[in-house]
Amino acid sequence: MADEEDGINQVIWDAFSDEEILSWQSQIMDKLTPEQKMLWFRFIIPALNPSERQMMLGGVRESVPAEAYAGIIEGQAVHERR
Repeated sequence: MADEEDGINQVIWDAFSDEEILSWQSQIMDKLTPEQKMLWFRFIIPALNPSERQMMLGGVRESVPAEAYAGIIEGQAVHERR
């Protein structure tokens, strides 16, 4: 699976700019319901390195209500304790 992802990633990086690739993430996230986003966070946030996690959660913190952000953080804490 890692070989496949590395090969596919190289094709994508060769064919598209960073801006185009990042725009795909925005397009995908814009189409997710709040429930789908919470599920996404449950699996993605723990897989990020600390710097990526800080950047991701900082952006989220600025764009969601405080209660929603608290739910994301609590969900991560519960997930990490397992």
